[in-house]
Amino acid sequence: MKLHILSDLHIECFIDPHAYNLEDVGADVVVLAGDIGVGSEGVEWAGRQSERLKIPVVYVAGNHEYYYHDMAACKTLMQQAAAHKGVYWLDDALCEIGGVRFLGCTLWTDYNAVGAREQAMSAAAQTMPDHRYIEHDGQVFQPQHAALLHTSSVEWLKTQLETPFDGKRVVVTHHAPTPSAQHPAFPLDALAGAFWTDLENTLLAKADLWIYGHTHACLDKVVAGTRVVSNQSGYRKSPTSPGEDPKFNPRFVVDI
Repeated sequence: MKLHILSDLHIECFIDPHAYNLEDVGADVVVLAGDIGVGSEGVEWAGRQSERLKIPVVYVAGNHEYYYHDMAACKTLMQQAAAHKGVYWLDDALCEIGGVRFLGCTLWTDYNAVGAREQAMSAAAQTMPDHRYIEHDGQVFQPQHAALLHTSSVEWLKTQLETPFDGKRVVVTHHAPTPSAQHPAFPLDALAGAFWTDLENTLLAKADLWIYGHTHACLDKVVAGTRVVSNQSGYRKSPTSPGEDPKFNPRFVVDI
C-alpha cells in the first residue's frame, strides 16, 4: 500500500485555499497528520481531495484545527465534515483500509521531554497560542488539559497496539513520539515538551510505521525499530511557495 503523507499544510495561510490540490502520485491512501486548516476547513478540503483523487484520506487534527473554537464543538464540526466524504477523521479512533490498520489521535504531550514538566507547562501557557485561541469546557485550554488528553490517548494507543492484529499497524499523530523530532534550529529546553513526548521505550516499537507533524521539521528515520516519518510544509502564502523545511516533498510516498 502506498501512502501519500503530508502535514502542517496550513491552508488557512493561503490567499486562496480552494485553489490548492494534491498531486496524483499514484497513492492508495492520503495521510494528513494535522494542522491542515482551522476548524473544519482542512477536513472539508481533504474531502475534496478524496473525491478528486478517488482514494480515501486518513486525517488527524492538529492543534491549529481547534483555534478560535471550543474543542468539543470543533470535533463535531470535523466529524460532520468527514461524514460520507471518503475521509477517516481519527480522534483516539482507528480504521482499516486494505488490511492496514490506522490508529489516529492528536497526542497532546506530557510536557516531560527534558524532565522539567512544571517549567514546560508554564512556558507553554505563556508562549503557545494554543492556550489563548482554544476553548475547552468553557475555559481557555490549558497545558493541564493537554496533559490529561495525552494520558487518555496513550492509554488508548497502548490498548490498540497490544491487541493482536494480523496486518500492518500505522500510527498517525500530530505531536511527535520521539526526541528525534526535536527541531534542529531550536534549543532543547523545557518548551520542547510542547512538541514531542518520548515514547521510544513504550509504544513506538509496537507500530510498523509512525507518522507525525507539528514541529515543522521533516524526518524519515528508524527509531526503536520502527520507521518514523514526517513530511511537513509549515507556513507559506501559496502552494507554490517553498515550505519552512526545504526537505518538504509534496509528492512524498511511503510503502507499507
